[in-house]
Amino acid sequence: MNNCKIPLYIFALATSLVGCKDDQSSTMTSSSVAVPPQYIACSDNSLNSANCFTSSARYIYTSAYGGRSTLGAAVNGANGSLTATIPQGWYDGTTSATMSDTAFIAKNIKQGVTLFGLLGTQKGNEFLGSSMSRTYGTTQITLSDETTTYSGTNTLPTNYRAIPTINVDDDGFTGGNVSKVDRSTWGISTCGTTQTTIDARIADCVAVFASTASWDGTDKGNAGQALWKLVTRTGSVSSSKGREVWLDTRTGLLWSSLVSTTLNWCKGAGSHSIAGNTYADTDPSNVCNNSTYQNTAGSAISACYEGTGFSSTDANIDIAGKTGLSLTSTPVVAWRLPTIYDYKQAEVDGIRFVMPDGGVGSGEWAATIYSTDRSEAWFFDSNYGATSVGARTGNHAIRCVGR
Repeated sequence: MNNCKIPLYIFALATSLVGCKDDQSSTMTSSSVAVPPQYIACSDNSLNSANCFTSSARYIYTSAYGGRSTLGAAVNGANGSLTATIPQGWYDGTTSATMSDTAFIAKNIKQGVTLFGLLGTQKGNEFLGSSMSRTYGTTQITLSDETTTYSGTNTLPTNYRAIPTINVDDDGFTGGNVSKVDRSTWGISTCGTTQTTIDARIADCVAVFASTASWDGTDKGNAGQALWKLVTRTGSVSSSKGREVWLDTRTGLLWSSLVSTTLNWCKGAGSHSIAGNTYADTDPSNVCNNSTYQNTAGSAISACYEGTGFSSTDANIDIAGKTGLSLTSTPVVAWRLPTIYDYKQAEVDGIRFVMPDGGVGSGEWAATIYSTDRSEAWFFDSNYGATSVGARTGNHAIRCVGR
C-alpha cells in the first residue's frame, strides 16, 4: 500500500513533511518537525500572547476578556462604592454584575445625603411609630404615615382612633390594652451571662426564652412603642428588684433592673463636692456636699456611674440589677443615671411594659434638676408613666441606663 497516514498529533507539530512510506513501513522521512519547548508560566491578569501554563487550581483572567470568579471572592471599591461578594461563575468581558436592594429608597437615606445618585429624604419620623391611640395587635403606622398618608383626612387605619375610647385608650398599666412581657414560664432560668458581645447575649436569651425574650411594641403596644430585646438575665425578681438588662432598639440604650428601691438623689446620680475628685460640684442647696446624703471625702457614692473616685458600696445599693455588665466586663458597658428625657423617650418606647420591677416605691430618680427649685430633681412614675419633682434629700428607686 502506498497510503501515508500521519497521526494528528504529529501533523500538528510538523512544519513540513517531505515523504513517507506505506503503513507497513517502520520508518518515515522528515526534513523538519518543530516541537515547542515547555510552556512558560502565565501572568495573572494579563493577556498572554504565547502558550503558557499555570498551577493547579489557579486561573487566568483579563480585564479585556473577562474572567472567572471563585465563590466568596470579595470585590472592594473606593469610598462611596460597594463591597460585594461575586457569585462563582464565568464572566466574559461584556458582563456586568448588578447589585440592588429593595430597601435602597430615598426615605431610608438621611435627608440631604446622596448615595449612588439617590438623594435621601429621611427626616427621622419614618422610624418612629405614631402615638395615636390604637388597639394592641393592630399594625403600627409610623409618624411619617400619619403626617403624609393620613394628612388632612379623618379616614384612618382600622383600630386607630383620633377620638379616644374611654374604656380602651388608657396608660396600659391595668387597662388591658397592652400585652406586657410574658415571664410566666421563665422561673429562675438565666441567659446571656457569659457571651462576649451584646448581640451574642441577646441570641442566647432567644435560645433560652424563645419569642418571649423580646417585646415588640409595634404589635403588643397601644401607640408608638418600639422593639425591646432581653440582653441578660441572672435571676428572677428578688426583694422587689429584677435581675435583667434590656435593649431599647430604637435608641440603642441598655436599661438595667433596679439597683436600689430607696436612695437619695446624690448617691443615685453620683453628685458630690469632694475636692480633687472627678465631677466635683458645688451644690447651691447644700445637699450633695452634706455627709448625710453623700460622702464628703474619699470615694463618692454612685449607684450607676462607675469610675475612679466612685464607689457603689452602700447598704441601699444592689448592683446585681446591672447583671454583671460594667466597665470591666466583656462587653464593656458604661452606666449613668437616666435623665428625665431618657425616661420620656423610654416611656414612648414602652419601658413600663418591659422591665420586671417597675412601679416600686414612689418613682425612679432622674438625673435632671428641677429648674425652678434646684434643691429638687425630676423622677419618673413607672406605674403610669407620669413625671414629677421631689426634694433631692428624699428617697426614690434607682434604675441605670447604659451604652
